[in-house]
Amino acid sequence: MGTCDVCGGMTSYEEGTVYTAEEFRQVVSKGLGPDESFIKQMNLHGLTNPQAVVQWKNDLVRRSTTDWLLCPSCAKKAAKYMPRSAGTGPRSEKLVEEFRPKMVEPDEK
Repeated sequence: MGTCDVCGGMTSYEEGTVYTAEEFRQVVSKGLGPDESFIKQMNLHGLTNPQAVVQWKNDLVRRSTTDWLLCPSCAKKAAKYMPRSAGTGPRSEKLVEEFRPKMVEPDEK
């Protein structure tokens, strides 16, 4: 078992859908946004909802070099922009990366 790279829910290569990093950037450029759980997590760091979306797109998604594994629920949302079959397994050879976020500055209150 693994976790969905969008919502953090449990999934696997058998039931999930995989996009390469470049394919996932294309899906995001066409309209897919972050999961609400990511936005709430960023709110805890002082970011507004729009800032959280920018953080996700311009840092995490843009700098990613590995496949994105999506649970069936998130894959259904992504399929609106780029349909993909579930259960195909990894699409690239790079499955793990060390990632240190570069946080945007929260708005001053």
